[in-house]
Amino acid sequence: MFNTIIPISLLKAMQAKGEKAAVLICGGFHTKGVTQLLKQKDISYIVITPRVSSKIDTELYFSVLRGEMVSDEEMEELEEELSKKKKE
Repeated sequence: MFNTIIPISLLKAMQAKGEKAAVLICGGFHTKGVTQLLKQKDISYIVITPRVSSKIDTELYFSVLRGEMVSDEEMEELEEELSKKKKE
């Protein structure tokens, strides 16, 4: 659903404002659906994907994405893991 709603909304807003270019930032899970829609509409795009060289606590990561309550300790742990990735 997000794969079509957000890009279509962006395209409508661009048309309404007469814009010829825009930037859409979304999570990697949506890349395939969004790029398929853009291809169907013959719209140029690029995909920028970060290089991830080690694993993080995915259960904790998804809890944060879902807006679930996580402890301060868990949040600090995730922040440390993510900051290590930035340095790599």
